[in-house]
Amino acid sequence: MTRSSPGALAKSDPARANLYRAALGQFEELIEASRSSGPASRPLPLFYALTQAGRAIVAMRGGPDHRGHGLHLGAPQNDALFTTVIPVEHSVLGHFQAVSDVTGSPRLRAPTTIGALIASLPEMSETLLLHDDWPQALAIFEREPPARVPTPGWTTVSIVIDRQGIDYAALTHLLELYPTVKGKIGVPEMIKALGTIPTYATPEGAGIGVLLQGGNAELDSAAPQHRIYGRRWLRPGVAGGTGPSPLMTWWAVLYALSMYARYFPREWVAALDIDSSAVGVTLERAMDRAIDALPQLVLSHVLETPFLLPATEGFGPDPFGRAPLS
Repeated sequence: MTRSSPGALAKSDPARANLYRAALGQFEELIEASRSSGPASRPLPLFYALTQAGRAIVAMRGGPDHRGHGLHLGAPQNDALFTTVIPVEHSVLGHFQAVSDVTGSPRLRAPTTIGALIASLPEMSETLLLHDDWPQALAIFEREPPARVPTPGWTTVSIVIDRQGIDYAALTHLLELYPTVKGKIGVPEMIKALGTIPTYATPEGAGIGVLLQGGNAELDSAAPQHRIYGRRWLRPGVAGGTGPSPLMTWWAVLYALSMYARYFPREWVAALDIDSSAVGVTLERAMDRAIDALPQLVLSHVLETPFLLPATEGFGPDPFGRAPLS
């Protein structure tokens, strides 16, 4: 629907409008091609679909000239999830950096494993990664304060953490890995004295009841809603910082998988073999989730405001377990 009347700079610039239409049309065709592709070749149409969406977004919003991917794949490892994605920055921006900047995403600043990038995505929060080194996105829900008495300057929330009987010291240590809330989580002194922090029911199971410093603006900054109304996520840090946005994290992941498939087909097919590879299921699920996520995330950046689907019981404890956009 946006192709008939592109917004922003493309609204009054025919050349930008034509580029927007052509690139977004290719995005749509390549997404459809990825649906019918098998896992061995699926990363190729997925990644190039996303790069064309990036061209459409840059055509609409502007930005400096760019050249090359702006990323490099490290040497393939026996466990594909430990292979690194390396940002490459020169005097001329790479495509990854250009789209990161124009969409307001932090850049990837250091080499990062594919596994760490995948783990940071909300769509992969229900996936068993078989590695403890990569913290995953945590669901967080705003809730009514106990006895409906708010604490001035704080927002009452529940964080879904897959651990039982956690105390305040352990929670603080765990949240050191989540830079948007580092030093901003508290509990009343009477709760600290109890030891174990109480839990409360959430759509994703029991959540640890805590306070987040600030109001709605701080909650939106620390844990923005993602794809579904009311579903917020704390994302772990990546490469020593807050990490790229979900859209640009998917970009880095799909770049890596597409380079694997294109230049290391033997290693890639071996990694997908679920009879011999422990990460095959994870890689397939990541590609399946990308097919569902990308159209909605691209639309959000085209509209310059999050496009959120209504929360319904049909989403269940794994809100991304089915395709919200067909």
